[in-house]
Amino acid sequence: MPPRTSQVRNGPQIILCRHEETALNTGQERIRGWQDIPLDPTGMTRGPGLAQDVAEHQVRVIFSSDLQRAVQTAKLIQQAIPYQVPLVPLPGLRPWDVGQMTGAVIEQVKPELIRLLKAKNEPAPGGESYAQFAQRFVDTFVKISLFARKLGRPICVVTHSRDVRAVRVLVDGGMRALLQQEPGKVLLQDEDPIEPGGHAVLQWSGGRWIWTDATDTIHNAPSSWQSGRSQLRGNDGKQSSGTAR
Repeated sequence: MPPRTSQVRNGPQIILCRHEETALNTGQERIRGWQDIPLDPTGMTRGPGLAQDVAEHQVRVIFSSDLQRAVQTAKLIQQAIPYQVPLVPLPGLRPWDVGQMTGAVIEQVKPELIRLLKAKNEPAPGGESYAQFAQRFVDTFVKISLFARKLGRPICVVTHSRDVRAVRVLVDGGMRALLQQEPGKVLLQDEDPIEPGGHAVLQWSGGRWIWTDATDTIHNAPSSWQSGRSQLRGNDGKQSSGTAR
């Protein structure tokens, strides 16, 4: 059974997780995109550590990208929780679909990715445009954040590297910021807010979401991501603005 209300951490929280490691995360990092690859042995071995960390937050629901590396990570979390928690896979939590560039070494295709970031509305060959990705992901995440607020308890979201970066920008400045960042600042910077198998905590407080913590099962997250100052505000802005109310 779920813990009693008195045992639950105060107020709504979103435990934002990045899926565990895959074969394309190691060596020369390659674009995973929509390629439905599983966790590698390292990811499966490390997964229980992340799962135990998340279980301590006493989450009530797990939302996950429907790609298997995210679902596998979410199932490890689900298995670590000593009471029944539903797992809800959502296509809207998938990363940017860059089509024909999927599987390519990131450094080798970075100039083309930057060009597509500038173009925004131009689809990647065989994939989607950056604007389509941003709108799809934001629509999904806003709905999840509204659900978390209504539930009033911690929930878990398991997603991908670029999606985690997008959430950090949403927390800072909403949809406009996500679409107007300098090319590469969101999706292509070298520094990750969360390493594979790490998680961050979004806390609803004072009418806004606050990025309150960032952890990783092996490394400390970069200090620039631990300030706790970034906020996804809960004002009366329209959903299309990317504001999670």
